[in-house]
Amino acid sequence: MRIFALYGSTRGKGNSDLLTDMITDGLDCTRVHLKDYNILPIRDQRYDPGGFQPIDDDHPQLVKQMLNHDLLLFATPLYWYGMPGSVKNFIDRWTMYFDDNTFKERMAEKEALVVITGGDNPRLKGMGVLQQLYWIFDFLGITFIDYVIGQGNIQGEVRQDFEAMSKAEHLNHILRTKSRTITQPASIPPMVSKHTPEYITTKEKTEDAVNVGREEKRNRVRELLKRRINGKRS
Repeated sequence: MRIFALYGSTRGKGNSDLLTDMITDGLDCTRVHLKDYNILPIRDQRYDPGGFQPIDDDHPQLVKQMLNHDLLLFATPLYWYGMPGSVKNFIDRWTMYFDDNTFKERMAEKEALVVITGGDNPRLKGMGVLQQLYWIFDFLGITFIDYVIGQGNIQGEVRQDFEAMSKAEHLNHILRTKSRTITQPASIPPMVSKHTPEYITTKEKTEDAVNVGREEKRNRVRELLKRRINGKRS
């Protein structure tokens, strides 16, 4: 099994890098730090008469490398609660290859892992990025294996996140025991599904409770005013 690890950090040697290095330690892994490459934004020419025109940058060679791997690992820190622009540019440019049917076919043969890190409650606020990547994988038929979300802002701070460190070590162990591509995703159950995430449901319940509380408070105020008015009349 060959792993293509895409590092989105513009800092380098940050927390997402650390977790990714743990997961891929001792494995056949191509490590791509996007900050070291020139990847321009997509020019949407889907409906132009000539279609997409070639862009002279590093993207084509990276896509060629990616297609020769079995497992894709996306390592992304949270930048303003989203993925870094370099990662988004890299994915956006895939659209340029959709006229080539072999691109989608080869991508559908792949599996994916995701690493997300952030300093501001990333297990909640990183869910947007996780959902975005989930739907990208779903669209292309990529098997989404699992993910790690780690708490950390300062370089190396994620080492204090026992849950994230343990999961990264666990994934490394599982990948080491696989001599080929994982064929049963259930062995590393994906925790993002097409159902509404639990945190959204919890948020809605909280908002409902707050609204009920406000209404009860209004009713108490109305009752108090009634009593005062009736008291004055008597």
